[in-house]
Amino acid sequence: MKTVILCCASLEKEVRLAMARKEISYPLHILTDNNHDVPNRLREAIQRELDGIRDADRVLMAFGTCGGAMVGLSTGNFQLILPRVDDCLSLLMGSMEQRYAALQGGFGIFLTESWLSSSRSMERELERIRRVYPPKRAETIIRLMYRNFDSLNVIDTGAYPGLLHTSPSPRDPKTSRMP
Repeated sequence: MKTVILCCASLEKEVRLAMARKEISYPLHILTDNNHDVPNRLREAIQRELDGIRDADRVLMAFGTCGGAMVGLSTGNFQLILPRVDDCLSLLMGSMEQRYAALQGGFGIFLTESWLSSSRSMERELERIRRVYPPKRAETIIRLMYRNFDSLNVIDTGAYPGLLHTSPSPRDPKTSRMP
């Protein structure tokens, strides 16, 4: 049975590490379209990738349900296997329950090295806001964006050498490192 993995670019290093540790050599298709915030566009990009997969019996999806982006996907002559998690953070943390338990009833931002270096990272978004808006308005927008968060959490997936460094959020919440 031929298995293929379709992986979100934000999980590529983690998936490659897991494959290496388990000595798995399935073909790996990386979805580089950065559409996490627009589920319909993400669904379209995933569907294009699925439509291009040939000669597979099974496609393992390294994605969460991503805001409903998986609803309505159709497959060729292969089985599509998707983890039952809301997004990649829950996938990296083991389950939605573990993710929410880590917040201890609060609201937090979770980061990985991959997310920090992406084109849609928090740092790049803050830079964009500061470029587009006058300084006072930019700071107001940033405060409003992060006002409900009380923690900044780095998920150490083991896929990146060295320590992960983060900057505090505008509200200076507690910062923690999640194993």
